[in-house]
Amino acid sequence: MSKATSAHTVVALVLAGFALTGATAAATAQTVEFRGAATVTATTAACEESGWIIGEKTDANMRFRPPNLGDNGKDTRLAIYYPYYAMSFVLEKGRLTTGFKPVVAGATGSATWVFEAKAEARVTSLAPATITPKTKQLTIKGELRGVDEIADCVLSFSGKLDKH
Repeated sequence: MSKATSAHTVVALVLAGFALTGATAAATAQTVEFRGAATVTATTAACEESGWIIGEKTDANMRFRPPNLGDNGKDTRLAIYYPYYAMSFVLEKGRLTTGFKPVVAGATGSATWVFEAKAEARVTSLAPATITPKTKQLTIKGELRGVDEIADCVLSFSGKLDKH
């Protein structure tokens, strides 16, 4: 076997090893995400003045991705989907807790934009309280402040989500 052929064989074996290692890592580390139905349970007067009326914009779909599980990374992601409109709230590092935390927020409807005004989110109740990669279902309640860049708008929500 020539030196060139031997070198190609070594390179091929090393690349195959990396591929197997990557495949194994991909199989073990997966996104831990929960999806399901959510309901807006209460709003402030500022929300209602801008059209967030209980009974009209009440039911939605929700996705929730807690941090540091599987390959989720360090951010917490929460999104609410209506038939023609969606909002996303991202805490760039850590978990949402009972105190409001500033989030990167935005929406997509007939256009996509990031809320320039301060938005905040919090989780007021989470069951189970500790989420693991084996958690199959959770119930989440919380509040979103600064929705649609309306400073005094606070939406309260509740969701029952399944692991996907």
